Amino acid sequence: MCGQIGDLFRYQGHMFKVVYTAGDGGNFVNDFFARFHLEPFEDPNGSSLGYSFVYAVLDSKLIVDKVGVNMWTPSEDWYAPVIGPTILGIEPTRRSDNRGLFNNNYEGLLYPVPFTGKMMIGRELAPMGDEDFKWNFTYSDYETVIELTFKEGLLINELDRSAEMKVIRDQERKERAEREQTHRSRKRSFSSDW
Repeated sequence: MCGQIGDLFRYQGHMFKVVYTAGDGGNFVNDFFARFHLEPFEDPNGSSLGYSFVYAVLDSKLIVDKVGVNMWTPSEDWYAPVIGPTILGIEPTRRSDNRGLFNNNYEGLLYPVPFTGKMMIGRELAPMGDEDFKWNFTYSDYETVIELTFKEGLLINELDRSAEMKVIRDQERKERAEREQTHRSRKRSFSSDW
């Protein structure tokens, strides 16, 4: 799973962000790239790893539905884009205006993923006040959170964890407010001593 842009999960007609994984998929990502001769180029301006997967469940099986990959080669001026190979009969696409996050996009792969473990997917960040602003989000920061459990790529359980995440968010806000109140009290007490 990748960093800044992150992997996505198409679930029940909605797009979710993969916010947590725990389990064993082997070296799925490295094996995928090696098998299809893809060499992602790290892009510090977008996806830290130069790629992103979109997963889905089809007939109770975990699959890769889409992959976006940046591939570049050194050129006289700077770097030139590399057009990726055909994968499972699918040619890579690229936006005609040369925009977009990845210069090679493969859609409709339906490639099986032999993952065993849990995946948490989230959508719709919970409303935050200024005091809650942060760059890195955890699964409790999402309004809708679903936990998916897989065994060798087969979906064996799905749980809606949204209510539990709201309890965690509320508790974190309460604790933060208490810390702030303590800090303000100490600051006032210290100021009045002078």
